[in-house]
Amino acid sequence: MKLHRLLAPIAAAAALLGAANSAQAALVLQVSSGGTSYTISDGGVGDIDAAAGGVGFWGTVGNWELAIASGTADVNPFLMHLSSIVRGTAGDAPITIRLTQTDLTANGAPITFFGDGGGSGLGAASWSAWVDDSNVAFGQGALIESSNGYGNSFDLSTVSLSGAYSATLVTTFDYRAMSLTGTRQSSLDVQMGVPEPTSLALVGLGLLGAGVVRRRKTQA
Repeated sequence: MKLHRLLAPIAAAAALLGAANSAQAALVLQVSSGGTSYTISDGGVGDIDAAAGGVGFWGTVGNWELAIASGTADVNPFLMHLSSIVRGTAGDAPITIRLTQTDLTANGAPITFFGDGGGSGLGAASWSAWVDDSNVAFGQGALIESSNGYGNSFDLSTVSLSGAYSATLVTTFDYRAMSLTGTRQSSLDVQMGVPEPTSLALVGLGLLGAGVVRRRKTQA
């Protein structure tokens, strides 16, 4: 079989992924703990990130002495990133930081997403990455990846989306079970996105090369 016929499916998949996201609404960041909650839109009141395509928060939330959150997003290919830093004391109620974006566009074909994250700190922590076919802000229709603790975690997940969809990253910190005294700082850095078409094509070429080598060894 000729090489161009073997590579045609890979090229087609790359083209579909490249067209998977062509529009986006403003990023929205939400920081909540106990009965206190702040919601900030990109370019809106309270946004400390002056650049378009980024949204940030800095301040106290509930009993937490400090919460710093920064979110960014790009399209073609889609990539969304959330950095969370919190500082609090033992017994503080959980604090949750969410970053969401709506009106992302799917072309009807299955889309492969990745979720990647980790951090450092004390107490309990968790993060998760979601997409939602109903296109609602902070929707959690399909889980891409999640992890408990501060260790690094990465995974791929393929989801069928019919049209416009939303994407959401969530980080949570919980110091209630922590026995240490004094103020302690923790952080998580997480992202989700669609792998670049060129990366998938290179993976396909690698698999093709491995198959050719195996066939030659078998024939020998």
